[in-house]
Parts: sequence; structure tokens; C-alpha cells
Amino acid sequence: MAKRNYYDVLGVSKTATADEIKSAFRKLSKKYHPDVNKAADANDKFKEINEAYDTLSDPKKREQYDYTQESPFGRRSSAGSDFGGGFGGGFGRSTTFDDADDFGGFGNMDDMMGDIFSQFFGNNASFGGGNARTQPRPKKGRDYAYTLVIDFLDAALGKKTTIAINGKQLQVSIPAGIEDGQKIRLANQGYEGTNGGARGDVMITCSIRPHATFRREGLDIYTDAPLTFSQAALGTKIKVKTLTGEVTLNVPAGVQSGAKLRLKQKGIAKKQEIGDHYVVIQVKTPDKLSAKQRELFEQLAQLEG
Repeated sequence: MAKRNYYDVLGVSKTATADEIKSAFRKLSKKYHPDVNKAADANDKFKEINEAYDTLSDPKKREQYDYTQESPFGRRSSAGSDFGGGFGGGFGRSTTFDDADDFGGFGNMDDMMGDIFSQFFGNNASFGGGNARTQPRPKKGRDYAYTLVIDFLDAALGKKTTIAINGKQLQVSIPAGIEDGQKIRLANQGYEGTNGGARGDVMITCSIRPHATFRREGLDIYTDAPLTFSQAALGTKIKVKTLTGEVTLNVPAGVQSGAKLRLKQKGIAKKQEIGDHYVVIQVKTPDKLSAKQRELFEQLAQLEG
């Protein structure tokens, strides 16, 4: 069965931007991830989605793919000649040989034209005056695209895990501080090469689950801390959960809603850098008051007035 067009697989147009392609991929990969979708064809769709994204997310691969989706002889020669005419119009449209890059999707020019000539004149024919090719060139195998869904804390702190690829269990080291959409390469674990070529790689795209409490900006972590009016006015001590455990934070008197209190070097540690943890103060207005509370607030209002 012929492969579906990669743009159709992701549900985007051929003019889609990199961000549109990434957004479509993330939505579909989460929908059809085998851990989430138990449908019989979910795994095949998941592989197809990853394969399409692996090609369309790489500008060079995408350009090559777009080129190969059209006839390789698609433009008129600068000299006005019709290459297809030399073979009774067998190639359909005309082409131009502006430079070798026009055939970037087909490998070496001599190789490509040699293949064409051999179809008409036999395997001993050659193009460009070179010797006839007796051995096909080794070709590296295709990369295998995989999406790994990671918990927020595992992405922040790092973790070792295993994934199943083509019946093999492969160990993956998730580095501390990895970001959503970042890729991990497992060299020589992809599809087999041809003619003695090396295996391709496994390219793992990391998709990080949001956390109920923590938010991330770079290496810094943010959490919210709700305070009452009296706590904000008088100052207080609160317990704060960080990536590595619970700490006590001294909140100064008179703190305002929206203020950020820093816990130095309590953020994400990545290589030689360590981020901070910011506690964002949220002063809560009571929506219900007891009679005593109302009396006290009225007294306070008189003092302020």
C-alpha cells in the first residue's frame, strides 16, 4: 500500500509553517499515543504521524520530500531544449539543469542519470563518460521517529527509562532540564541501511506533561502562594514545595499581591547552571465574612479613613 502524503497525515497544507506543523504533530501524537489510545490501528497511526513529522520538521528533509513528490523533470531547459523529447517524450515535462542542487532529492547527478540511461541502454551504460557502476553505494537507513511523554518532574530532574522499538528494549537517559519538543538521538538504532550502509537513528521527541503546581520558564520554577489579608499585612511563614522538597519561606509584612519571592537555586539544575524558584503571592479577598470579621473590617476602615 502506498504511503499517505505526509501533509495529509498531519492534516496541514503544503504551505504550513514550522509552528503549524509542530502544533499538529503534538495534537495527533498525544491522541494516538499507544499509552492513551487503545484502538487497534492507533500504533500504526502513531508511527505514521512520527514519520511524517520527522521529515516535515527538518527543513532539508522537507525540501527534499517536496521535490520528490513532483516529477523530477519539471522545468524547461535554459537552452530551450526538451530533455523528454530525446526519448520520445517519455518523461512528460521539460527540465532545466541550472545546478546540481536541482537534484538534491535524488543523490549524485551521475548516479541518477546513470540509472535512467541503464533503463534504456542496459546495465553497462554510464552517464558523463564514467565507468559503468558495478556495486550500488551503501546508504544509511532511515531514522525512526518516536514521541516520549514525560512527567514534569522527570523532565526537570532527569531520569532513565526504556522504550520499545521494533521489538527491542532501548534505554533512554532523559537529561535534567530537557524542554518540551527537544529531541534525544539514539544512534544506530533506526531502520537498517542498504548495501552495507549504517543503520539510521532513533529520534525521540519529548512531550512534557504539565504539572498541577509548578510552572517553568527556562531553568526557573514558579508556584503560587495564596495569603489572607492579615497574613499579607502582618507577614507570616509558609511552607513551599520545591523540586527537591519542602522549605519554609518568610513572607515580609506588607507584601502585595503579585509579588515574587525568590528561593535561590531551588529551580532546575542543568549542566553548570541552576535556576531559582519564585513564589508568586496571591492575596485573596474573602467572599464571606462572619459577624466578627465584618466588625473588625469596619473598624479597620474607620482607622484608614
